Amino acid sequence: MTVSTERSIIKCDACGNTESLEEAVLRSVEEFKLLFPERKITTKEMYEWCLISGEMRRIKRILDKQYTLIGVHQWAYYE
Repeated sequence: MTVSTERSIIKCDACGNTESLEEAVLRSVEEFKLLFPERKITTKEMYEWCLISGEMRRIKRILDKQYTLIGVHQWAYYE
């Protein structure tokens, strides 16, 4: 499955469905938490899980807005 990103909108190239980037990231975080409850939510984990190229800073901003950051630098994670 491939997706294309235009500003803050993500579009599925296969079915044409569109979704805001924030909604897509938050949905993906919830899926990740459901599938891997023992793993911590980090910016890098969500970047790799979401497969949205070039959007790591945007993912971090969304996580900062919706979750609490615990720790600093490479040991930081979200709850």
